Amino acid sequence: MTGFGHAQTLWRDAHGVDTQRIRVEIRSLNARFCELKIRQPFGPAVERQIRTRIERDVGRGRVDVAIRCEGSGDDESSPVASVDRDRLGLVTRRLVEVRAALATAGLDPADDSPLEVLKFLSASAQPFDPAKIPTQAVLDALEPALDQFVAMRTTEGAALAEDILRHVDELAQMRERVIAMVAGDGARRAESLRRRVADLCQDAGASLDPTRLAQEVALLVARADVSEELTRLNAHIDQIRTVVAAEAASGQGKTLEFLVQELVREVTTLGSKVADVQANTLVIRAKGVVERLREQVQNVE
Repeated sequence: MTGFGHAQTLWRDAHGVDTQRIRVEIRSLNARFCELKIRQPFGPAVERQIRTRIERDVGRGRVDVAIRCEGSGDDESSPVASVDRDRLGLVTRRLVEVRAALATAGLDPADDSPLEVLKFLSASAQPFDPAKIPTQAVLDALEPALDQFVAMRTTEGAALAEDILRHVDELAQMRERVIAMVAGDGARRAESLRRRVADLCQDAGASLDPTRLAQEVALLVARADVSEELTRLNAHIDQIRTVVAAEAASGQGKTLEFLVQELVREVTTLGSKVADVQANTLVIRAKGVVERLREQVQNVE
């Protein structure tokens, strides 16, 4: 099932020196199992907690999670956030000493631009260590993105449920039409067999064994009987409706996949037994409906 969620949170340390914007993006595609891929700079321990939290809400699909940190001040473009205040004080004192030395030598140094100082500090600063950010701050940043992600998947799930029920209703209607078409089919086949055997015996000048003929007729009618397939087909349709109507729970997608596999089995057997041309054409159309059902239930968690 597809889904997308994103969020960002501003984190500051206790001194307000290190300010980082934590960005979270979650997206998923359809997959048979749960495949979780996480890209984050915080290390294995934090990733394990992120994975545990996501798996509480996601049981199926290929899920890509990207979490990154970006330096940020009052606004995103501010360079002040990456400035180490202690280093700034040290650089300022060194500039004063340099100016004093140049003045003593009779030189007139130009004033230093604050922007140049900031550029120097930014270029020589140590990179931010993501380990400074507490694990709970990362998990808090994850929550709104995950909520948005789950909400989108829930909306898609509701649309999928409607589509699945529409296919199931179409299949149920086809079943009723097949029942009407094959009514009396066994009797027609038996009568056709009797006539053919009688004609063959007459042409060959042989006598007709009524007992043997009755046995063959009974066997033919039993092989052509599709009542069991139609009954099981109806049972599987009812079970699919029950699963779709039930409260959302992990594992329903697997249940629906199993039921659709059973539908495939029954419709295939039905097609091999039905002799009526119109009924057989309808069974072929039913196979197409079942195939579309199979594609849809693979998206359900």
